[in-house]
Order: sequence, then C-alpha cells, then structure tokens
Amino acid sequence: GLLPQVLVEASRRVQVGPPGLSARAVVRLPGGAHGEGEPTREHVLGVQVARVDRKLIDGLLALGFVPVIATVAPLDPTTAGARDRLYNINADHAAAPLAKAFGCDALLFLTDVPGVLDEHERLISHLTPAQCETLKCQGVLRGGMIPKVEAALDALRALPQGLVKIAPAAGPDAVLDALRDEVGTRFRPSPESVAAQEDSHG
Repeated sequence: GLLPQVLVEASRRVQVGPPGLSARAVVRLPGGAHGEGEPTREHVLGVQVARVDRKLIDGLLALGFVPVIATVAPLDPTTAGARDRLYNINADHAAAPLAKAFGCDALLFLTDVPGVLDEHERLISHLTPAQCETLKCQGVLRGGMIPKVEAALDALRALPQGLVKIAPAAGPDAVLDALRDEVGTRFRPSPESVAAQEDSHG
C-alpha cells in the first residue's frame, strides 16, 4: 500500500534507515474467510493472523533498523485455499498479534480524530471493555471507530500490562505526543481482570 512507502521514505529522510517489508516475512494467515466472502486477487474479508515468525524482524532490530511492515501475507500452510496470491490483512487487526509476538510495551492506533469521543464530541481519556460495549450499544461508537476500538480491545487482551491507545496522527511528533497522558484514549483492563491477574501472581 501507499502508506508503508510514505513511512519508509520519511524515515529515510531522517536517517532512521528502515527497510520496507511485507508482513509475509513475519505472519501467516488462516485459510479462507473468518467473515463473509471468497478470496479475490488479494483480499478476503475477515482474514486473521495465524502466527508470527519474528526471526527476520529481530535480526533487523539488532542491526539498528526500524522495520515498516505492510500487512499482507500468504495463506497458512495447514489451511486449504488459494496459494497463488498474498492476502491483505486489516492493519488494525494485525497490530495486536504482532505487538504480542514482539513483546511491545505500547501499541498506538493513530487516526484522524483526537481519540474516542463521547456523545458530545468530547475526548474520552480512558475506556474499559465494558465501557466500550456501553458506548457501542448507545450508538456513540459508530462507523470506522467500531473496528478500531475492537482492534484496540484485542490489543488490550494481548498486552494487558501495555499502553494501548487511539490517538491523533496529526503533527510532526504524533508518536511521541500519543505517549502523553493527556493525548488520545487509553484502553485499560476491567477492575475484575486486574484483580484476577493479581490473584494469579499472588
């Protein structure tokens, strides 16, 4: 896609020096669609990451590179389906399994709005899974924000101790800004989940 190319070029200009990679180097997909539809040239609805092979990325990181990954991949070899193509993965949905595989401390979903907004268009600074479900039932979450919030909740389950946020992509320092407490919407585990984790480690 165009965005990875833009990121690669921008990173080269500031001398970060990343290689642009296809996700086929690190992920594979289960067969067919988990949603509706049949494989087309490169797209199938509901595709999910099956597993992640981190060796290539680990090697690049060790050499000081910052990989930019395009989320396309071949079909998982244990699954029946067309193998003469690469499959597009929704980048938001690919983020959680990739972040889990690499043990990331933070996962930022950068978008064109300040974060998750309430019914009065005000930023919500923190959300739990239960609060997200309430907002969805009330119709406050709608359109493209629904799959983005679902992806953030997937990431929260994958990284219960990590920083998971939806934050604005605008500005020259969007990534650093998104790490600030007052920027974007942070997703937190429910109190019950936190208590269960504490009990399991107790």
